[in-house]
Amino acid sequence: MKVLHVISSLTRGGAEVQVASLVRTLRQQGVEAEILCIRELGALASELVKENIPVHFHKFRSRLSPLSLWWFRTFLKQGNFHLVHSHMYRSNTSSTVGRLLAGRKPIVCSVHSRKLWDTKRQKAMDRRLHRFRSRMLFVSGEAREIFLKETGCSAEKCLCFPNGVDLSPFDNAEGSSVREELKLAENELLVTMVARFEHAKDYETFLQAVPLVLEQNSGVSFACVGDGRTREAMESLAQSFGEKDSKKIHFLGTRGDIPSILAATDIAVLSSHWEGFPISVLEALAAGKPMIVNPVGAIPDILKDGITGLLFPAKDPKKLAESILRLAKDQASRSSLGTQGRKMVEECFSIEKVTQSLITIYEAVLSEKSLLGS
Repeated sequence: MKVLHVISSLTRGGAEVQVASLVRTLRQQGVEAEILCIRELGALASELVKENIPVHFHKFRSRLSPLSLWWFRTFLKQGNFHLVHSHMYRSNTSSTVGRLLAGRKPIVCSVHSRKLWDTKRQKAMDRRLHRFRSRMLFVSGEAREIFLKETGCSAEKCLCFPNGVDLSPFDNAEGSSVREELKLAENELLVTMVARFEHAKDYETFLQAVPLVLEQNSGVSFACVGDGRTREAMESLAQSFGEKDSKKIHFLGTRGDIPSILAATDIAVLSSHWEGFPISVLEALAAGKPMIVNPVGAIPDILKDGITGLLFPAKDPKKLAESILRLAKDQASRSSLGTQGRKMVEECFSIEKVTQSLITIYEAVLSEKSLLGS
């Protein structure tokens, strides 16, 4: 089986990390999986190339550029791909139209967020193209229900399909170098949030909890891991707390050593006010860390409050601070939540299990094509 994954870019983000992990594991399980980027390459592309995974690049002039779509048609035919798997709206649109030109190759389209469209025109395009898609995979039940309600499309081809995480990088990760980098005291706790600096991630709530925590427990530091449009504003917010509190907040930027950062972490947080199926939550649980998070998107499907993590209301820094303080003084609870979270990820969300489920979907789609004789 030869499958082409199509995505805008391989910059380091949740969907992009997931595609890279899926392609790695598909190849390990005998599927000839390759990647095509249609906007830019990104840091993950060079990592995959070093692993001898084929990553192609062709910059599409627009989603429906005739020249770009004709190039895509030729590329699919010359590559002898059996199936196309595209990711997110831009690639889903271009790939669906392009595969029609290439002889109606089967296509699976993935939706990685609950924010499906930016405009009414995009929604109308998805509605028109839906009948040409073999399957649509939604990262959460919430995203699937939004799509069905807004488009009126048939639910038959729309499946919920979770993200998965490669557990191996977290098994023996060492955090001492990160703690040395941050100059943390031996018994100082580190609270970490891994997310892009975007409004949806709501770093503001995370940072507003900092002085509330430090007022009662000065033995805590905080790490913000990521980059994006709101970073400068959040750094200014941190500075407004005064030197004593602001020096406890570390802005680490985009990092390639997430397993080491999480190994150095005592408590992980995600304060997003909307999400799809956040990879950062799976990674924290894979690292065996207690997670404090808002119950948005697919998170209620991942975390059970008080068992595999703690939930707090969106945009409520006071409640977040209370949860951090609760875990900061209770090492047994931190350990229990981390252990149960890791066990749950192993059982339900390992990249190997998720990939095997994906292969089953591919096989069903290809079987249908064979039965239809087209």
